[in-house]
Amino acid sequence: MHNSHFIGRSRYNTRYDEENCDALCVACHTGANSISHDEYVNFKKNQLGDRKYAELIQRGQTIVKQRDYKTPEFYKKLKERLADVIYETY
Repeated sequence: MHNSHFIGRSRYNTRYDEENCDALCVACHTGANSISHDEYVNFKKNQLGDRKYAELIQRGQTIVKQRDYKTPEFYKKLKERLADVIYETY
């Protein structure tokens, strides 16, 4: 499985945003079974709803520097969320 970023990874404010990420098989993520951008937009709108989709796009257009994310506090929150997801899964 691969993590697909709807808004590219270079945008740090949405790079770790769960609403921006989708799990895809390798073939789908690398293009062998890829969908068009318009199809992905429609998928995200259906997945999130119009309001959350618009909020995601707005977050993606906000410029944030990488150094704002490379803090101990940020990584602590990320690890805590990962632990929550693992706990929810099992």
